[in-house]
Amino acid sequence: MKGIRISNKNELMDRFALGLRLSMRVKALLTKNIDITETVLSAAAEEKALEKTLLDAYLLSTPDLEEEKIQSIAKHHGYNEYDLLQISESPDGWLTLAFQDDIMAEDGTEGNENISENEALTYLNNQITRPETEEVFSAKDIAALKMEVIASQDPQKRIEAIRKLIYAPSHDSDKPAIFINALTDRSAGKDIRREAVEALEKIGLEEKLCTPLQNLFAGDEKTAIDAVQRIANLVESLDEAQKSVVLAVLLKLLEQNPPTALAAKSMDIISSQAGVMSENKKKLIHFLRLSLSQLEHSFRKTHKTVSRAFSNFHDADPETVMPFLWNELEQSSAPDVKGFLIRQISVRCERPQEKLLELAGYALRGFQQASIKEDQRSYLKSCLITIGKPSIQAINAKLAETSGSKRSELVGLLDFVCKECDLTEETIITVVKTLLNLLKVAERSTRRRILETSVFAHPLIPDALRQEIATELLSHFSEFKLANTQDDICHSLQKLGPAAIPAILDYLKHNSREREADAVFTTLGRIAEEAGEELTPENARNAIGFCMGLFVRKDLKQGSFCIAMAWLCGYTPPGRGFVDKVISELEKRLWKSPFTFEIIEALGILAGSPNITTEHQVDIFDKFSYIITLKTDASLGVEKEGENGPVFEFGKGIDFETTVIPTVIKGFHRIGVGENTPWELRTKVVKRLLVLWEGVSHMRIVWSPSAVETLVNAIGDVASSPYIESDMRARLGGALLKCLNKTNVIRNLGIICSVHDKNDKMRSLSLDATELLLQEWENAYEEDMERRSAILRSLGAIAANNAFSRNDKEVNFMREKIVKSLFQGLRTGILHVQEPLQTLSECEGLSKKQRAEIKTRLEQAFGLVHVGS
Repeated sequence: MKGIRISNKNELMDRFALGLRLSMRVKALLTKNIDITETVLSAAAEEKALEKTLLDAYLLSTPDLEEEKIQSIAKHHGYNEYDLLQISESPDGWLTLAFQDDIMAEDGTEGNENISENEALTYLNNQITRPETEEVFSAKDIAALKMEVIASQDPQKRIEAIRKLIYAPSHDSDKPAIFINALTDRSAGKDIRREAVEALEKIGLEEKLCTPLQNLFAGDEKTAIDAVQRIANLVESLDEAQKSVVLAVLLKLLEQNPPTALAAKSMDIISSQAGVMSENKKKLIHFLRLSLSQLEHSFRKTHKTVSRAFSNFHDADPETVMPFLWNELEQSSAPDVKGFLIRQISVRCERPQEKLLELAGYALRGFQQASIKEDQRSYLKSCLITIGKPSIQAINAKLAETSGSKRSELVGLLDFVCKECDLTEETIITVVKTLLNLLKVAERSTRRRILETSVFAHPLIPDALRQEIATELLSHFSEFKLANTQDDICHSLQKLGPAAIPAILDYLKHNSREREADAVFTTLGRIAEEAGEELTPENARNAIGFCMGLFVRKDLKQGSFCIAMAWLCGYTPPGRGFVDKVISELEKRLWKSPFTFEIIEALGILAGSPNITTEHQVDIFDKFSYIITLKTDASLGVEKEGENGPVFEFGKGIDFETTVIPTVIKGFHRIGVGENTPWELRTKVVKRLLVLWEGVSHMRIVWSPSAVETLVNAIGDVASSPYIESDMRARLGGALLKCLNKTNVIRNLGIICSVHDKNDKMRSLSLDATELLLQEWENAYEEDMERRSAILRSLGAIAANNAFSRNDKEVNFMREKIVKSLFQGLRTGILHVQEPLQTLSECEGLSKKQRAEIKTRLEQAFGLVHVGS
């Protein structure tokens, strides 16, 4: 008995699907003259309990393995067939870890049957020559033997017929098929199957294939799966004739509707030999149909296998496969299979546009079926994306034929496809015009769904059409009061950019007193912030003039126009000339206006803007420093005339904590990250944030959760700003390091430590942060997924920082511990580690070996499932 003695870990991983660690264990055992049979290795790739047994420290701790000890370890790890594990000693002194089946099979090949293929042929030829066989076996005799093998109810007669048929003239090409038929007959006993395999061996089949082929039909699923795995390991080394025999046997197996796992492994072997199989068109078509039957029987478990099979066979013989796919699509009624066929055609179809349009029609009809499951619906959506432009044409045509909820659903589908596909400007314009026309005539549910689409924000829409879209969207703004719908409209307006400003101003002129106007003013400000210098002087002046005019309106109770004006004046070239006047007007109304909160936010926006002067920045900083110290019960109010003279009407203390304090902190934040902020003022901002955090973290200052959250975010943003010096950055990060009980602190600490800063203090901060975060990871409750995810993402960000030297031993040790923790998170189902691991797989700070292992783990965890595949 001899086991596998391959010392190359990559070859072990490829051939037996072993993990890296188990491959290294096999390599280590070889140095101690211990090998393992291929059957045990193949089973270990599938059975975790057996893998743990092979990785047990006992195997390396002693030079002489004990069979009972090995079985005891396997039982401890939960391996059910532990008693089958045995130790065999070979003549050259090696110990072989094997299954009992391996040893029995080895023993069974002794004596006269232990003959190679060529020797067997020689043996037969020495007994009887071809002329003699033709004299002994007439055509009628051969036909009778074949019938006996296939149809006889007497097992002994079948066995005798098989033995005689071996000696029939060698030009009789039906012999392999007859023997395969006997082998795969479920009603036949094991004696007949053994005789059939031996007959195949004597006409040329390699001996090493005999046992696994026989075990395929032994009736035990585990034995059959082990057998098919062994065949998979051998098939590449076979000649074409023997491959044909193996493929024929596996086809027979699939006809018998075996267990799903066995069927999947069999299909994988057949599809790996697509080149051989495609030479016989009839068998190729037969296999494809059997594959679809398996798919219909168990879609989830066989989907990937069948996808690989169709891909391989299409590459080998597209002229056969593509017509088959179209034909089956027309004939099939199972939704799962129909969706699969649409997907297979969509990724490979090179037919004219009208054929793709026809395919999109199939997908669309399937999508609209009332009985379709949600996962099938998602699958068909991915098919429509793959088809591309014809899908949009099909949906557009369908929109005109439907109404009500079905039309609303189609609008959502159209939006999804447009968002995911790479489309031309012409196609986008067609879609937009279709939706604009529907907005004017469709029922309410469809109009709401159109307003919630992202199509109107597509970057390919020309400016002239953008203005038309903005006008139409705003004409429906007050009709739909749902926050989500209005948010989506504002998002579209923002993406339409400066072209939407005339429509926005026109809406605000008529609706500035309405509550909905707040959202539109905010959108105007965001457009100004994003467009900046690209905003035309005319648009900027018109918007600023309109907002300035609202200062004199006494009927306005909402101050969102102040925020829009701050963005317009602070971030556009024409706004530079209005900054002084706007700040004066805002300060004049501070504490005396019903929209004081909005005034404070507007001052903060201006303080961080490129158009602000240093003098104004310092003045606003001082005002905010004063506000942050105010007491809510005495310092915030609006003067009003009472019966006995002037009185102040104060807001609720909760308003101050949840609105004013966060707004002031955002103001500090904007000054701290402002491009034009002088060094002295930036330093003051950092000190102010540190003092506030010191008070909050030690509970000397009690704020609302929203205010604390805003402060933490401000510290993270300021510390990660490119305008902050390293010492300041390290001080801010160090302050957060003292209070890791808050999840948001952990997130921002990761942001700070991921900044490319080679300063020694930042290196020390990162090492300290890693140590504490690893402790937090170990102590975190398993149920607290948000916190655990935040810890791992921050650790990943720190490890990926290329500012640290590859030759720094402490940093390398830190990275190793982080990678281990990320792998641990991956094993426990925290999918958010995919992004940090992906980043680390490209990080030059890690060794090539570490990066390769990360890529392998990622492929195993995420690479096996592709959206829409």
